[in-house]
Amino acid sequence: MANISWPLRKKFYEQASTQIENGLGLTKVLGDFRDRLIRRGRKKAGEAFQQVYRHVEDGKTLTEAMGRKITDLERTVISAGEKAGSIPQSMRLVLDVREMTSRMINQLRSSFFAPTVYMIAMYLVLFIIGDYIVPQFTAAVPVKKWTGWAFTMYQMGDLATSWKTPIVFGGIAVYAGWAMWASSRWTGAGRTFCDQKIFPFTTYREVAGFSWLLSFGALLQAGVADTVALKGQIQKSSPWLASRLRPILHELEDGRDLATAMRKSGYGFPSPELIDDISAYVGFPNFPEMIEKVSRQYAKTLEKQLVARGAIISFFFSMVMFGAMIVLQLGANSISTILTSNMSHG
Repeated sequence: MANISWPLRKKFYEQASTQIENGLGLTKVLGDFRDRLIRRGRKKAGEAFQQVYRHVEDGKTLTEAMGRKITDLERTVISAGEKAGSIPQSMRLVLDVREMTSRMINQLRSSFFAPTVYMIAMYLVLFIIGDYIVPQFTAAVPVKKWTGWAFTMYQMGDLATSWKTPIVFGGIAVYAGWAMWASSRWTGAGRTFCDQKIFPFTTYREVAGFSWLLSFGALLQAGVADTVALKGQIQKSSPWLASRLRPILHELEDGRDLATAMRKSGYGFPSPELIDDISAYVGFPNFPEMIEKVSRQYAKTLEKQLVARGAIISFFFSMVMFGAMIVLQLGANSISTILTSNMSHG
């Protein structure tokens, strides 16, 4: 079975959900989508959907025909939709979950990207001061005669070109690299504290928690039992996420409701706010739909928070760079005054 990329599957789900809802059969929809791809010169993609078409025509379900390359969310939700006779709704559910999750992940990446760019820019400005500008002035006026802003400029440049700065920036880079690696893997002592207090683990917990809850709610809406859904998610989860889900599963198996299970897990996962929101709707007949609504509202709030954090970090580094430029200007003026004074005394 050829690998079908997510963008291609997304396009198929968007088209198929509408066509099936309007009365077309699944094989007809697959054939139409295949023909469109071929007409647009996408031969390999057309061949991949020809294989799916053939498998469905031979009696396989859509999820079986799509092969093993689709995500577990797609496989579970669409399979449940096939059994319930609601394939269009299950496809739209998959699209919604993927869209919201992707948007949160992009915001998470942005929160890392902006500080990195500003730190590099700030270092370059300071390095230019120390490596290029300061030496030109020291050739005319010895450093021992530098005072006020001129000496401040010298100290900034000296710091940027000394061994201390590479160690500091190297340490930050090492921490950033380790944090990215550890976010989905580290489950040892101290992780719970970091999830609650230390960036970027706090942000990772929020985004991963929202993504999991939205997917979990989608599985419940598709008719999958909560314990069955959790077991499937644990099998395919990262070590960190699995360590958060197992205690919840154990509590559910002991007969507790979802909110209570989350509280008793001891991790406050996915977040205290989400647990409180979910607790308000326990026992509602449309509980799976309420989970989705709660998740969507939380996603909007979280997105605003991530944007605000990025703006604060950007503002801080902008002010630091602005301050460095002011020091550069004041330092140059101070050097000019010192030069004039030396010439008048000479």
